[in-house]
Amino acid sequence: VKTERWAAAVPKAYRFKAEGLEASKDCIYHLKHGEYAEADESLAATVAAMNGMWDLSDEVPVDLIKEQLNDLGQEVAETIIVYLLYPAITGDMGKAIENLKRLPMPSSEANEWKICLTVQHWLAGLLDAITELAKMMQDIMIEDSSIDHEAMFMRMRMVALAIYDLLEKFEAQNTRMLNNSHRRGQG
Repeated sequence: VKTERWAAAVPKAYRFKAEGLEASKDCIYHLKHGEYAEADESLAATVAAMNGMWDLSDEVPVDLIKEQLNDLGQEVAETIIVYLLYPAITGDMGKAIENLKRLPMPSSEANEWKICLTVQHWLAGLLDAITELAKMMQDIMIEDSSIDHEAMFMRMRMVALAIYDLLEKFEAQNTRMLNNSHRRGQG
């Protein structure tokens, strides 16, 4: 009976992960190109894939679902953080700071997306978001020769301060030990 259930659920888990990863990349692509309605749709698809994966968590073997959830959760956290902080790159720091109030905190579904991200998802996604935001800023500086480099530096600094504030908020909320060793050889 378990084997039959797994045979039906495991492909769904892989599909949710693939859909979530693709939608995540689409969201970032659309943000870079100023296509905000499409970015909203892609973000919603990313979150829907994660919620679908959570719904499968009792149907798929524990080691497999844990790996799939970790990979997709990290990507979802990255996408949400990039989406919320992107206005800082375009020069709208007020909007970015306001957006941070919408950020899902680890192990809490008290957010507009009703998404639950573990501590590991959240921290790994935050690190990926920092890298992605830096690449986005670099692209703007390369593509737009009229960009004010000092203004861009200040935007980068403000993003760094916003992320520091996020980590302070996180530190105040989570006091348990972190265990990032969800796969053999990683930790």
